[in-house]
Amino acid sequence: NAVEEKEPGVLAYICHRSTKETDKIIFFEVYKDEEALNNHGQQPHLAKMREYFGAGLLKPPVDIHRLEKVAGYTR
Repeated sequence: NAVEEKEPGVLAYICHRSTKETDKIIFFEVYKDEEALNNHGQQPHLAKMREYFGAGLLKPPVDIHRLEKVAGYTR
């Protein structure tokens, strides 16, 4: 995975498929800091995903929800 190999500031990058809506893909992502998030958006491998939208392989809408951590941990 290009994110894992090339982006040490990405602490978690997990792709899920909804069990109820099998055409819905959900990414859960955790970044070290704002700089790591901004860097992620500039990566060439992310541009590949945008190509999938253009080719109709992935379909909008894309909903992005920024979350604020209130408890818990990562390993």
